[in-house]
Amino acid sequence: MGVMRKMLYLWTQGKTKPCKLSARQRRQLSDNLLILQPFVPVEFQRKPRALKELDRFKATEFRQFLLYTGPVVLKNVLSREYFEHFLIFHAAITILCSEKYHREFNNDAADLLKIFVRDFPKLYGKNQVSYNVHGLLHLSSDSLLLGPLDNFSTFPFENNLQHMKKLVKSTRLPLIQISNRICEKMQISSMHSNQVRTAASIPHTSGPTLNIPVQEQYRKLVLPKFTVRLNDADNTFILKCGSVIQVKNIVKSTQGKLIIIGRKYSHGRSFYSYPCESTAFKIQRNGNTFRDLQAWGCIRVANKMRFSTIQRK
Repeated sequence: MGVMRKMLYLWTQGKTKPCKLSARQRRQLSDNLLILQPFVPVEFQRKPRALKELDRFKATEFRQFLLYTGPVVLKNVLSREYFEHFLIFHAAITILCSEKYHREFNNDAADLLKIFVRDFPKLYGKNQVSYNVHGLLHLSSDSLLLGPLDNFSTFPFENNLQHMKKLVKSTRLPLIQISNRICEKMQISSMHSNQVRTAASIPHTSGPTLNIPVQEQYRKLVLPKFTVRLNDADNTFILKCGSVIQVKNIVKSTQGKLIIIGRKYSHGRSFYSYPCESTAFKIQRNGNTFRDLQAWGCIRVANKMRFSTIQRK
């Protein structure tokens, strides 16, 4: 968080000429963040805000910028040298945050972070190399010891402060009150931990059905790990076979099976190729959707994708 925050301030409010963006570039960057708001999935705690709100950005917003929105909104705004330096940071942290990649590509992440820290003083000045910047050199070994970065991140603690305050009902023994309420919630949670939640809601009658014998149509489907909805933010997914689809309807057949109806995207290509091909992290620029609708069972959905578009002049 500290390094991403520092970079955003240097780009927008810094005094060093080469790295500080012009007024037009700052305005473009801010507009790009606002354009993405309708495309941010419900799983994200916050939607992107304009740069005028930078002083009030939360830790999760800096994380979201680094891992998700940054590569999109900075493209054609930062100069190539600074943009590629940011992508090195983005790729390294993406690897170390991944349950799948943090061990397999740990050495690659370590090399990327060494390059990032080595070039930081060249781009931003020696006086900007803080302890946070140096600390990046140790993240790869920490990840090997403790797992993906989110396993030992402090984000949950910051986010939980608001909930902990609500657990205190009087000024007497506040810590004991918090402890008791948390223990009660953990007991309730453990009772339901083995239940897989799959629920469809918000019925409608206007979607395509592909001549499937339909009992009901829905606008929302809650799966164990994510939510499917018929809007621009929550309707793009990758299947277990690797195909990317855009959901157009959710139906329950007369046999009681939940089925997703949608269109496949044409083959995607890398969004960036430096410092590695972005498709390695399932970050890709997809073509148009095919006209033909198809149907899939919800168990074939592997993961959710964030679909976004920024119109370029």
